[in-house]
Amino acid sequence: MSRILITGATGFIGRHLCAHFTARQTPVLALLRKPGGVPGLRARINELGGNGDYLAAIHGDLDAPDLAVESSALPDLQAIVHLGARFAWRLPNKAARRTNVAGSLAVARLARDQGARVIVASRRAAERLDAAPGGGDLQALAFDLGAGQGAVHALFDAIGEIDHLVVAVRPEITATPLAEVDEAEARQAFEIKFWGQYRLARAASQRLREGGSIVLTSGIAGE
Repeated sequence: MSRILITGATGFIGRHLCAHFTARQTPVLALLRKPGGVPGLRARINELGGNGDYLAAIHGDLDAPDLAVESSALPDLQAIVHLGARFAWRLPNKAARRTNVAGSLAVARLARDQGARVIVASRRAAERLDAAPGGGDLQALAFDLGAGQGAVHALFDAIGEIDHLVVAVRPEITATPLAEVDEAEARQAFEIKFWGQYRLARAASQRLREGGSIVLTSGIAGE
């Protein structure tokens, strides 16, 4: 039976997601830096109404090259849910990029090695992927979310049907006190973050295969 691989399984959302799947007798494989913590994670999952017997773990690290995981050693995966991240105020940029950028790209490559078609779309997708460790071998499409509905339709015409859409768009905005906010800048950020995600979700809903998903992310500017 295929499993669902989850990174960040020990976090708040991760624990609840593990409980959700295991309660339905869906096997979950947690990517953990310390697999010895599985008994405690199973206990928490049971407390949340899940079934810890359906949880297994594999050693892996978002900070390590290729997650320190041999993809060929993994069982067949039904899906990968990437929740692991590093966040802290004044977190050094190098540490943030190692975990949140390079680590995420490593997860994307793992999905590709498992047979998924992974596409990264942004204004500078190819350039950014080429500059990131291990990112150059992922498929990139040039796409400007600020170009309106026509650009969104063109994107999905190029891609076709999809199983999952993850939107992690970040508008250009400077965090300032309310009295000092530039209204034009704020309006443009709202145009990208709100209406941009709306347009993507609306278009994707027409191309989404049965059982697919759309994930929209927030950001620290809204906290």
